[in-house]
Amino acid sequence: MGDIKMLSHHRYGWIDFAKAIAIMAVILDHSFGLLYTSQTFQLHTVFSVTLFVLLSGITSSIAINRNPKINKQIIMKRLSRILVPYFFATAIIITYYNNFVFDYRIFYNRLLYFSASGQFYFIVFFIQLVVVAPFLFIIFKKQQNNIYLQAVFLFLAYILSLLFLHNTLIGDFYGGAIYLFGGSYFFVFCMGIIIYTHLEKLNSRRANFSILAISLLLLFVVEWFGLIDRSWANPPNKFTIVYMLVVLGLIFSLSNLISLKNMILKRIIGFINYLGQNSLYIFLYHYMFLDICKKSKVLSDISLNYKPIYFICVFVISLVSPLIIPISGRYLKKYYSYLKSQIVA
Repeated sequence: MGDIKMLSHHRYGWIDFAKAIAIMAVILDHSFGLLYTSQTFQLHTVFSVTLFVLLSGITSSIAINRNPKINKQIIMKRLSRILVPYFFATAIIITYYNNFVFDYRIFYNRLLYFSASGQFYFIVFFIQLVVVAPFLFIIFKKQQNNIYLQAVFLFLAYILSLLFLHNTLIGDFYGGAIYLFGGSYFFVFCMGIIIYTHLEKLNSRRANFSILAISLLLLFVVEWFGLIDRSWANPPNKFTIVYMLVVLGLIFSLSNLISLKNMILKRIIGFINYLGQNSLYIFLYHYMFLDICKKSKVLSDISLNYKPIYFICVFVISLVSPLIIPISGRYLKKYYSYLKSQIVA
């Protein structure tokens, strides 16, 4: 999630793909009890939000590097890319759950307390990270050529995240939203910024083979020693972060090492990347569409006799249906621009 329009360059296609994997994991996590009952399967989705935060550290760095000025207008513009979709999502979701009646009192309360849908806790700490991102970027970017000093600053970020975890409480929210800057999510966000400063060095074939080998080794360790059972935490603990880095390493290295020549596969990857580009909207609305599927009589009948088909239908609907929102918004924006040009003419 984060800056949706900042990843046009082909070098960053793997980020869109990683976002798509993360949002799929979010949907699968929230589908527990509806589509499946295996706790082991659910545990393997734990990397999702932590991966989003790390990727946001990278995408925020890309955006800031292109326009390194720090002022109120730029920060507000970046916040608006999160808060405007959040505003409309709150309005639509509370209307849906209120029998399609918009009640301003409910809307104001849910908007203020980020409670229209369970996953909105993410917005609480994410907007805090967006505000401090330019300052963090300057700190880590200046030490780009001194990895040891960067490590010192990252360790300080870790200490700060521990202080946030144990010495701050900012509201009655869920998970990392309880703590200032999301607690340990702050550390993960800083990791994303540091990774950005070294992306060019990581693009070599040798580096990617090394990342792939290390990721596979860590995956074996995580699975063999049952560390996945200890990684279920929000905000993330050290096991969550290690597992997330395994997933990230596999996606990054394989995306750079595998060259697709088949046009059909390219289009499939292109669509998956498109999902990643719009992961914010999927994140905001997927829970509502899961509820719609749960209440659907047609899908309920399918679930009785064709459970695999039911699984696929609900998953795809929850994943793809939220795209209606950004697509509609873009068409309305174009139509508004057309009308405005006609009036001026």
